[in-house]
Amino acid sequence: MWRDAEDTKRARSIVRDAGVALQIGTGAVFVPELQTIRDGIADGAFGDVLTLSCLQWDGEPPSAAFRSRSGGVFIDMGVHEFDQARWMTGSDFTTLSAVASSAISDPEVIDDPDSAQVLAENPVGCDQCSSPSDVTSVAVTWQALRCSDRRITFTRHS
Repeated sequence: MWRDAEDTKRARSIVRDAGVALQIGTGAVFVPELQTIRDGIADGAFGDVLTLSCLQWDGEPPSAAFRSRSGGVFIDMGVHEFDQARWMTGSDFTTLSAVASSAISDPEVIDDPDSAQVLAENPVGCDQCSSPSDVTSVAVTWQALRCSDRRITFTRHS
């Protein structure tokens, strides 16, 4: 995982020389507080992980033109919470259940709900909730971790 600009420059050079595409995952790896939480999960400092919620809300809705080609709230936003949950727990999902809101606040938008929820389970037994939303009054990313020995919340405003 890249930790600084020099690592990123080396990766870019390797990818360019190999002639392949590069996709960078979650930006959470660069947030010191989230790194500390991830390390605590990995070394068992918090006990057994029971639930992890990763939520992201945009401060204002994107344009109808963007929403018509963005792939929807899960592709546009939820994918970041999925990446972050995998990174924080060190495991992938085994089961996913999703529910999308029926609310679409922009009359020009078709089939792209303003918000949605995903409940996931991973091999270590942790339930993970993702809640992306395109329509809120403040841009925020929020994580809540509940373990057998500790509860942690972290909020970051954009």
